[in-house]
Amino acid sequence: MFRLRLFPTVVACATLHPLFSPDAYQLLHPTKLNCWQGYGLTHFWTPDRIDSSVVFTRYGQNAWGTGGAIAHEISPTFIGLSFNENQNVGGVVSECIDYVGCTYWGAEARIRGAGAFGANYAARFGGGALDIRYPVKVSLDLPYGANGTNVPDLGDIFTIGSSWSVNTMKVLSSPGNTTTTTPFLGSTGPYAQAFVDLVAYFDGAARGRICVHDCLAGGPSFDFDKSREILGLSREGDGVVRVWGSPVTKGSPGELAGGVIKYYANLPVLNATGGLGADLKTLTTSTQDQLAGIGIGIDEIVTQLLGVPMNGSFGFSFAGEYIGVGYNIFDAAAWLNLLIRQQTSFVGKPMIDLEFSSPVQVCTGPGPGQCGPDTKKVTFEAGTSIQLRNTGAQLLGVVPTYRLLGTATNDTDLPLTGEVNLSALGLTSTLGDLGPLVKDWKKTFDIASIDLLAKTFGVNFEHSVGGAFNMLFNKPEGVSASIGSAALTYWDIAQWSGCFALTAALCGQTPQSQVIGFYPFLDAPTPDDPDGVQYALDQQLFACLAGLLRFGCDEDIVLALIDERRFLPLVLSSPRALDDENGSDVYLNLLAGLFTPEYEVNPGISDEEVARNIAALREAFAPQPFVVPPAPMPAPGTVALLVAGLAVFAVRRGVSRSAH
Repeated sequence: MFRLRLFPTVVACATLHPLFSPDAYQLLHPTKLNCWQGYGLTHFWTPDRIDSSVVFTRYGQNAWGTGGAIAHEISPTFIGLSFNENQNVGGVVSECIDYVGCTYWGAEARIRGAGAFGANYAARFGGGALDIRYPVKVSLDLPYGANGTNVPDLGDIFTIGSSWSVNTMKVLSSPGNTTTTTPFLGSTGPYAQAFVDLVAYFDGAARGRICVHDCLAGGPSFDFDKSREILGLSREGDGVVRVWGSPVTKGSPGELAGGVIKYYANLPVLNATGGLGADLKTLTTSTQDQLAGIGIGIDEIVTQLLGVPMNGSFGFSFAGEYIGVGYNIFDAAAWLNLLIRQQTSFVGKPMIDLEFSSPVQVCTGPGPGQCGPDTKKVTFEAGTSIQLRNTGAQLLGVVPTYRLLGTATNDTDLPLTGEVNLSALGLTSTLGDLGPLVKDWKKTFDIASIDLLAKTFGVNFEHSVGGAFNMLFNKPEGVSASIGSAALTYWDIAQWSGCFALTAALCGQTPQSQVIGFYPFLDAPTPDDPDGVQYALDQQLFACLAGLLRFGCDEDIVLALIDERRFLPLVLSSPRALDDENGSDVYLNLLAGLFTPEYEVNPGISDEEVARNIAALREAFAPQPFVVPPAPMPAPGTVALLVAGLAVFAVRRGVSRSAH
């Protein structure tokens, strides 16, 4: 079933053509939104402005260049020596008599050994990603005046202007559900996870059996299974560096020379979110984190020089209770800290492609001689204008496509800072604390900054096809031209997400797709229509849609006049949602533009150690704890096999000598 969809959307600043009658205006703006598959004639009056809201989304962009984010994983792997061997010597025979039983004679020995000595390792790392959402409002300024004036004649040069801005939009993402779509830039920095474990495993047994009528069996067995972490980099997804199983982060630094030298290493988490900058068109983020540091324990140096501990405690037990006192003469350290800082930005430049149902000419000056050849597609940058000339059709259908040319910048550097901290003159006891008189005094200062990377690169977006519209032109006396083609919209019911199950008022609130094309009017009777019936119907349909007929143009008549076989599909328009503020359409290059990725963003450098959590945008950026696999089943041909073979050889030589 096909239906003409008469759009209820009223474009901002839209005015009626002088030929439109109030009755025709009411016809073209029904109050009920029907949910049918069919055609729609969009913006077929003469608006002076077309406003389109478009949300451009690019999630998972490589933070360092064009293309998608880079990630790599090395599966858990074992390297080293492994074996699994069994050897038997001798044998046992049996003799059985019916109804009497069996006897066994002989001797045998068996040794078994399996083991692995080496290391397990695995790694997972990625280069970081950018997530960009850029909602823009693009306006096309058509040549018509506020009261139906300035309607261009066929052959005149007219101007289509444009403007754009980055806007926050409230859209109905699903029936009854409003989503606020804001400008958004999220960045995740490079991440790494790895571990190296020493593995030592052995399981062995020696068993023997001697049989003289009956058998006696026995023998020892032994095993051990040990592992030790050599290096762990964010093994649990926590950003902690471990050496020989011990963390060496800022919160628990490693120490040398009795605490005189301190050090730490940290896997930074450079996750950040941002929004519009001061120019209202650039998105920015900024974050930094600690990378490594080396320090000197001043109080430990004084302790070693004077032989008097600068910090200590003593106490005793009395009546089952411990009574203790702690003191702090002073606790001081000086640090050199290496940080990593990342600043990202993004700015977009919308482009407009206009596809026309009939050829137009692009002009560079006021005269027809300054116009180029006929074309059906023109391109220009949003915020600029374009001069055109239409010579072939009184009705000109237009389908706009919006594209975004994006530029991202990643500026990463390594600041080097100094830090001195001091706490002094304090007592602690089971009865209470006194002081310290100097508490957590800290002085920080910048030393230098090393530029690590500054890169600018392009970001590609899917284009977004907007709502079609039509332009009317006056036909001067003596000018020969066709009526032209109307821009139609064909709605595919399969794209409407179960619209029939919804009420009529909610049908337009679901993201949906539509196919846009042109409906050409006959300019003269054709050989297949010798009586001119279809030509006459086209004249009546054009008159109805253009508002030339005051009466007799109700919806059923308009539907009856359309010959669906002549609809020329052009493009599949983008998914769209309904604007919650004014009921207009919001076009989406991706449905993901309705949603914001969830981040766990750290506040950057602070006085205290902060928890390290990596943002979970998608599975590739959600590090999980590594599971160390069991030592693999060893392969033959190792040194251990030679040892087992020598043992078997020794047993055989012993048996041979005893036989002699």
